[in-house]
Amino acid sequence: MANLVDTLRDGIHSGEGLTLVAEHAGQVVGHVMFTRSLLDAPRRLVNVQALSPLGVLPEHQRQGIGSALVRAGLSTLSQSDSATLNT
Repeated sequence: MANLVDTLRDGIHSGEGLTLVAEHAGQVVGHVMFTRSLLDAPRRLVNVQALSPLGVLPEHQRQGIGSALVRAGLSTLSQSDSATLNT
């Protein structure tokens, strides 16, 4: 599993994804990563962002942290896509 995360992280460093963390009292309590992938659509390959992995420390789960990370990531990616389309 660590090798997979390292491979996904390499895509983030090349600017093809997004990673966000949630902090509480100076401690990282949650993390989400969106990575570039290709969707094999009927007529062509489509660039997409895959959500994986997502994690929240057990003692901080069920407080909306994971959901907030996903919403923030989707919003950031959406704004990024809009900026790219408008240039």
